[in-house]
Order: sequence, then structure tokens, then C-alpha cells
Amino acid sequence: MEAAQRLGKPEDIMFARIPEEFITSRGWSVKLVQVPARHNSGDVSDEETMAKIHLLAENLLPTAVHMANFYHLPKGQWLNLVYTDTRSSMDENSNLLLGFLSRIAGQQEVWVPLAGSHSMLLNVLGRILPQLQRLDLSRNPLLYIGDYANFPAFKRLAQSCGMPIFCQATY
Repeated sequence: MEAAQRLGKPEDIMFARIPEEFITSRGWSVKLVQVPARHNSGDVSDEETMAKIHLLAENLLPTAVHMANFYHLPKGQWLNLVYTDTRSSMDENSNLLLGFLSRIAGQQEVWVPLAGSHSMLLNVLGRILPQLQRLDLSRNPLLYIGDYANFPAFKRLAQSCGMPIFCQATY
């Protein structure tokens, strides 16, 4: 019950389909998930923020698709590029990421975190770990693209909640 009360509201999570010309391999449906949706950041315009998020997604998408193909993940499922906003509070990011993962739990969907700070993302996942352990995340592989030094921590978190995880190191 506590997890249900902490879920982000559906209107706080934005979904956007990625244009097919950015997908490097047929058979993948790709969504950009912005968690949380910032409507008024104050110092940066919404257009500038969305342009940066889209650029990040476009740059990581070929690697994510390559990983999904390399690890023989079933095609035809959603590949979710999940952006977490470092300008938002830990509580807000935790609630909304839990809401997103609760929505895809038990479904055949892959997720790729897009974060300016992987240490923030680790903290967010650590905060919601008890709730994640109650979800069926066995069909929701995490494709981690980032510094390999962070991978062991992500791997421990993923394994503790039954989530498959794959890594592509970047330097």
C-alpha cells in the first residue's frame, strides 16, 4: 500500500516516441521517458531542456540497440530511455522512478537510464529498493551505459530485485 501511495502521478511522467530514423535496428519500439517531467525549470527554457534530453537520447540510442541485439533480448518489446532530472529532489525522482518501474513490471520491456549523475541514480534506486524487490522485474532488463566503476553497485541493486542487467562501459 505504501508503494502505491508513493507512485508518481501519471501526468508527471512524459512519454515520447523516438522517430524511426534514429533507431539503428528494425524490430525495436523506442520511448523516451522523462522522469520527472519538468514544466517550469526557471533558469532553462522547456525547449532547451527537451533539446538536451533528446540529444542525449539520440546519442545513446545506437549503443542501447546494439546492447539489446548483442545480448539477444527479444525484439518487438519497448526499449525505454528513462531520463532522471538531477535538478529534482531525491524524493521526487524516487517516487516517479518507482511509478515508472511499477508500470512496466511483469511486462517484456527494457529500460536504459539516462542520467547526468549515475551516483544520484544509484541513490534513487537504493531508496526504492524495498519496493522494487516486491515487483516482478525479471522481464525488465536494465541496460547500463556508463562508467564501469559504477557497474558493480548497479549490478547488486538489480540482482537483489531479480532484474537482469547488462553493461556497456563508456570512458
